[in-house]
Order: sequence, then C-alpha cells, then structure tokens
Amino acid sequence: MFDYKFMGEGYWDIRVFPVSEETPAESVMKASEEAAKGGSHEYHVLPPGIQVNGGEDADAERTYKYNDEQGVTHIAVDHRFKAVEDGKLYAIVVYGPKHGKKDVLSLKVDVVKSFRAADSAHFPHCSEPGGDESEQ
Repeated sequence: MFDYKFMGEGYWDIRVFPVSEETPAESVMKASEEAAKGGSHEYHVLPPGIQVNGGEDADAERTYKYNDEQGVTHIAVDHRFKAVEDGKLYAIVVYGPKHGKKDVLSLKVDVVKSFRAADSAHFPHCSEPGGDESEQ
C-alpha cells in the first residue's frame, strides 16, 4: 500500500493498494456499496457516476464527495484497474478539497498514467479530466 498525504489548498491524499475482487467493476461497486451503508461519513456519488470502460477486465471508476469526521466535505476519485505487469487488481484513490474536483481528476490521471505508461489508452476518459467545479 502507498499513502501520500499533503496539504495545499485543503487536504490532499493519494492511496494505491491491491484489491481482492475478481474484476475492477466488482471492486468499485463493492467499495461504493460499503460507503453508501453510512457510518459517520456522508457519501454521494457525483456525475458521471460509476463508470466501466468495456469488458470484464476493464478499468472502473467512481467520483464522489464525502464529509469527514469534522464535517469537512472532500472530493475523491476511485480508479480500479488490472495491472498489465502482474495481472493483479489495484485501486488508486485521490482525495482533495470539495472545490478542487478538476484538480483531483487531473492528479488521478497523472497517477494512473504512471502505472499505465505503456497502456494509457486503456481508459480513454483519463486523458481529459473535465468535470465542473461545483459540489453537485
């Protein structure tokens, strides 16, 4: 597991870790279901919702906002993929401040590309962060 936290304009965190599900889609759906069960954090999937690009081994992704224990709202992008090098599934989750959706998406693109340098076309929407800056 890799976990890198830093402060800038708000709280930022990048986490990379292996996952045990059979497919990226199954993994991101399970993570979303667990988050939706509640607990002390408010959780909302943001448009475009949960995305799966293609077949069984295709990358999957969700963008969401949540409130931490102090009630501060954050944006996160959770990207699940099958590594070409070892065939294992991994998650890359990038967290940032609620007003930084475009920056969170852009940082996620950079991290995914660092893991997929030879396969950057595997998840086409990674090339353009897009998205608006609203909380939605």
